[in-house]
Amino acid sequence: MRSFVHLISLLVLTLASALGQQSRGTILGTVMDSSGAAAPGAVMVITNVGTNATFRTESGAEGFYTAPGLPVGKYSVTAELAGFKKAVRAGVTLEVDQRARVDFTLELGAVTESVEVVGATPLVDTASATLGKVVENRRMSDLPVNGRNAFALMLIAPGVKPTTGPTYSGFTNRGTHLGQGECQRRPEFAQ
Repeated sequence: MRSFVHLISLLVLTLASALGQQSRGTILGTVMDSSGAAAPGAVMVITNVGTNATFRTESGAEGFYTAPGLPVGKYSVTAELAGFKKAVRAGVTLEVDQRARVDFTLELGAVTESVEVVGATPLVDTASATLGKVVENRRMSDLPVNGRNAFALMLIAPGVKPTTGPTYSGFTNRGTHLGQGECQRRPEFAQ
């Protein structure tokens, strides 16, 4: 009986940790000074704008920092180091399983001075070769997906086309065949 309780406890903990990882992402980057040298020891404060929750970390010897396991949402990232102006990057949107790279170049000055960057260009994931697309909840609800086959949503991602030919014109048919592995990337999007 005791081993059965341990087994059930282990199962519950495993499932809870698996569910907790579904909507997480990572913010990472490097902190450099104005000459391009690494800025070790910079205090990084990553704030979730929606919940006001903060995560603190420091840049390492090469100026690299990472904040793994953050919930999806909008973030503000701040870099502080003695002898340099505080740098703030606002408007960072973290999506599911994204590795958002936010790099900083610190300028000489007092910590009380700050440089704020708002509305930066979209983040590019240079840390991996993974290609992905997040489909917003509203868009999924509004699309006519007959039979509710989730594989049909793959066709709205850029560069995806079915290899099943023109005979499969409905979302249900496309999704069924996509689920069988009959999908490829278009050559014009190949890298």
